[in-house]
Amino acid sequence: KYNRFVVLAETLKEGPVMGDWVLEWGDVNATYKNGRLPVTFKFHAVYRVKDGKVNLASSYFNVADIMAQQGFKFVSPEEQKKATTAKATPAKKPAKKAAKKPAKK
Repeated sequence: KYNRFVVLAETLKEGPVMGDWVLEWGDVNATYKNGRLPVTFKFHAVYRVKDGKVNLASSYFNVADIMAQQGFKFVSPEEQKKATTAKATPAKKPAKKAAKKPAKK
């Protein structure tokens, strides 16, 4: 479900991005058929219009937010290194105690 809450049209008359632009903001609620957890996220789109047609479109949303909502964990490179090192280094086994020799009589 998409809930658009702002649409803005603007014409820039000069500069490197001159032209007619349409900007929109909204909230997306997505439910997946494959059983993944549903997510809600902010969405922003930018469209450039020339001769009555969209000739450029860009959209922006936070993929990290979506992944976090689905239960993915983000691990820093330092934490990854620690985890890899801990798995690669075998645990030291305790030294065996020497068997006592029977006392001579």
